[in-house]
Amino acid sequence: MKLPRLDDPERYIDLFVVQFADGQVAVGYTAEEAATIAEQEACAEAKIFRIHDARPDGTVELVGVGRDRFSLEAGMFFGREAESPARADYEELGSLARGDPPPARCRLVLARWPDGRTPWVSGLIYPAEADHAMSRYLIEHRFAGGINVIGGVGAVTEFYASAEVVESEGLPSAGRFAPRDWEQLRRAMGETIQR
Repeated sequence: MKLPRLDDPERYIDLFVVQFADGQVAVGYTAEEAATIAEQEACAEAKIFRIHDARPDGTVELVGVGRDRFSLEAGMFFGREAESPARADYEELGSLARGDPPPARCRLVLARWPDGRTPWVSGLIYPAEADHAMSRYLIEHRFAGGINVIGGVGAVTEFYASAEVVESEGLPSAGRFAPRDWEQLRRAMGETIQR
């Protein structure tokens, strides 16, 4: 697969590349747009990649993304031994997200998790395709909650099976780019660079 040379390649990190069945390659889709493309029967043979890293020479490092990834949820849960410190983490995450919204829509939770590693957790649950972007977001903001951290798709499955949610809040995404609907994406399909 040959990608076009990108001006300012760092702005494409965590965006997506789609290689369509006819060999055409398009760069610069949001996670929501890549999910929309993955859902379309007309794009059943398309291959989807996330831009993991960018180099100054305009080249990028890609990571393949399976179609099933777009129908899953992932999360990060920050464990505490008591409600009070878990609540403090919950409030810190909420304050962070309200001051600088996360890169993907997510649900902020505070829960008792008797079957978990610690009896209390605060956490974020979000679309699995945003896992890398959410990790980067928390690292950039130096969030250091919890005495332990569990994350991923499996962690969300375990959480739903046994946690008792005490508080929950939906958080919208900041999204560097507003996602387009299928009709808009279809009209732009001939464009190699989407943004």
